[in-house]
Amino acid sequence: MPTDHSLDFRRALVTALNGEASIAALVTKVYGTVVPSGAPYDFVRVGTIDPEQFEATCLNGMEAEFFIHTFAKGSDDVPCRTLAKAVSDFVDGLSLDFSGAHTVAMDWVRSQFVRDTAETGVWHGIITVVVQTSDDF
Repeated sequence: MPTDHSLDFRRALVTALNGEASIAALVTKVYGTVVPSGAPYDFVRVGTIDPEQFEATCLNGMEAEFFIHTFAKGSDDVPCRTLAKAVSDFVDGLSLDFSGAHTVAMDWVRSQFVRDTAETGVWHGIITVVVQTSDDF
């Protein structure tokens, strides 16, 4: 039977991103869905994960497309693109084990970059990722 692993998966992903040296060198922190007010730049936020049922032979879990957001200060988009590349390179093909489950597949799909209109000199990267998870048997 399909299982919603979205909360446990997000916790494991945030922990993994915070522990990755190539990302930690570029950010103050990786957050879940909530970034504290006044958090210093540059940072990463893992968005809400909306799961769908995923079933295959001997696999029961979830499938989801979700967004990882990168925020970086700079006069151009280069710092944000550099951060987003580090994140997308890390998550593409990443295997995670968490709370009696594991990733079956995780793939980077695309990245988009926009100037953040809320604060001058901040760029926002939106990384689209698709994941499939399954219960451990």
